[in-house]
Amino acid sequence: MTPALNAAPTVPLTTAITMALTTAQVVFSVALGVVTLLVGAFALHVVATTVRTDRWFRRR
Repeated sequence: MTPALNAAPTVPLTTAITMALTTAQVVFSVALGVVTLLVGAFALHVVATTVRTDRWFRRR
């Protein structure tokens, strides 16, 4: 008996939900998080320096 083409896979529900991450995926996720934090810190630095000085925003 052949299974139907659109039949649901017979993978247990717990296996389908909790898929294991590879080491490369974990390293990539950590690196992406670090880059995100660096970009955010640089953006805050740029905003702080432009507001602190009077080069673009004149103090009154």
